[in-house]
Amino acid sequence: MNKEEILEKSKNDYKKHDPIEETTMQKVYNYIYVTMAVTVSIVFFIHLFMLKRADLGLWAIVEAGVGAGCLARSKYKKKKTYITLGVMYLIIAVILIIVDTAIMVTSRE
Repeated sequence: MNKEEILEKSKNDYKKHDPIEETTMQKVYNYIYVTMAVTVSIVFFIHLFMLKRADLGLWAIVEAGVGAGCLARSKYKKKKTYITLGVMYLIIAVILIIVDTAIMVTSRE
């Protein structure tokens, strides 16, 4: 391998594993998750007090967002932990959607 090939490979590796970018994105993800949770909590309590019914579909959105974030992270971090967490969050999201749908169906009757 000549000098140019080594430098090109090093640049490509650095682009994929830039520590500053990784730290920044981790902070961004944390802000996104907190913002989603706070927003959904506000809307959830509005539904609970005004409509007298809990809206679990809102929490399904949060769970799906966190799950997607974990799966995206697993692609770059190459850790099975993120895959496991992502799948678990997505399963919880599906369960919440099913329960919310069942509540809506039974409340109509």
